Amino acid sequence: MIEHTYIHAFIEAWNSGEPARILAFYGQEYEGQEISDPKGQHGRQGVEQMIRKFFDAFPDLAIQPIDWVCEGDKVSLYWEATGTHNGRILNIPPTRKKVAIQGASLIQVKDGLIISGRHLWDLAAMLRHIGLLPALS
Repeated sequence: MIEHTYIHAFIEAWNSGEPARILAFYGQEYEGQEISDPKGQHGRQGVEQMIRKFFDAFPDLAIQPIDWVCEGDKVSLYWEATGTHNGRILNIPPTRKKVAIQGASLIQVKDGLIISGRHLWDLAAMLRHIGLLPALS
């Protein structure tokens, strides 16, 4: 059973901005899917590339958990991420604009390490915040 302290430590690792600290939560056999990466992430190397992509684009990235449910070896996590678009993401040059997006992650943990993850986030909200889509009325 996954404890709530595990989720807090996982979020704290992401908010530290330290790739090694984040990677310590992931198993070598990790398999992940994330909306901005159609190829997915494979192993810790894939996770490291994902981490680099997000922190290169949003150096001040911060994640706030909104809600989560732990059941057995799985966690469903609903979160909000904020940051300043100071680097290229999805081939979009930096706009220096602040973004706030919400998303959800379903992760599976084995022996204390994350072995799979499915992550969806509001890409349209990010595009609205950086000025590439009109605001919703």
